[in-house]
Amino acid sequence: MEDIKIGLIIAQLINFGIIFWIFKKYVADSLIKAVHERRSQLENSANAEKKAQAQLDKANAEAKTILEKARTKAAGIESHANELSKDNTAKTLEKAASQAEHLLETGKAQVEKIR
Repeated sequence: MEDIKIGLIIAQLINFGIIFWIFKKYVADSLIKAVHERRSQLENSANAEKKAQAQLDKANAEAKTILEKARTKAAGIESHANELSKDNTAKTLEKAASQAEHLLETGKAQVEKIR
């Protein structure tokens, strides 16, 4: 084993102290500040994502509600249209039967006249 030289160890400690002091004085504060800013940005980004997700969920729920109302309204309109169609069909059939009866009576009258 080689001899450990105390002078070399002290020189290394002094070098380390000087480098540590330079790092602390010129780099550490800006590095800590950058880390805090990055952490803040990540938290803001996470909060924004949560807010956006909440808004998306709310919008989806609202869209679902609107769609359900539209389907209900469409079913009502379809039902009303079917009723109107049945009414119109019945009126048309009554009118056609009335006209047919009238034509039949007119035809009979003309036949009687001709006889």
